[in-house]
This record gives sequence, structure tokens and C-alpha cells, in this order.
Amino acid sequence: MTNKYEVFREELALLNYETKDAEDVSRALVDKLFKNGSVKDTCFQVMDNHKRSYPTGFLTEGIQVAIPRAEVKYVDCSAFAIDTMPKPVIFGEMGTTPDCTLVLRSL
Repeated sequence: MTNKYEVFREELALLNYETKDAEDVSRALVDKLFKNGSVKDTCFQVMDNHKRSYPTGFLTEGIQVAIPRAEVKYVDCSAFAIDTMPKPVIFGEMGTTPDCTLVLRSL
């Protein structure tokens, strides 16, 4: 049995999730977090509004990642929801203006 307070939990992973865009995958991950009791029901809307002004995608060595996040008042316990996508998805690039994009590819 997994502990709700473990940050990385298998039930919070979406493997090869067929997504149509960044909003869809973000919503699917927040839904997993909500159903698991990790975030409040308002978390997705707040996170989505935040990433429009503060993009979440960034380059790392070898792969690109996006880390949408929420303010602590919308979170009940710390957790990471992880997705691997079979097709590229476009996210805004962190540290740039919201119209700069980064294509996230599958692992």
C-alpha cells in the first residue's frame, strides 16, 4: 500500500498518454492528483491561469520537460504527477514571454 504523503507514487503516472495539447495533459495530471487527494478542486484553473503568464516548459540535457505548479493554498499534500507522451506537445518556455514555445517529446 502506498503512503499518501510519498511525493512520487506510481498511481500518479500517466504512461504514453495520448494527449491533444498541453492543457489536456495538464488537466489529466491534475485530475489524478485531485482523485488521489493531493490537490483541491480549484487547482487546475489556478495552475492554468498561472502558466499563461509564467510558462512551465524548459530545456534540460537530452529531454525537454514542463513543470506546471500550483500555489501551496491549492495543495493538500506534496506530490509529482508524471506523464510520458507518445507524441510531441507544445508548452510555453520558462523564462520567456508566454508566446515562446517549447516542443516536449516523448521519453
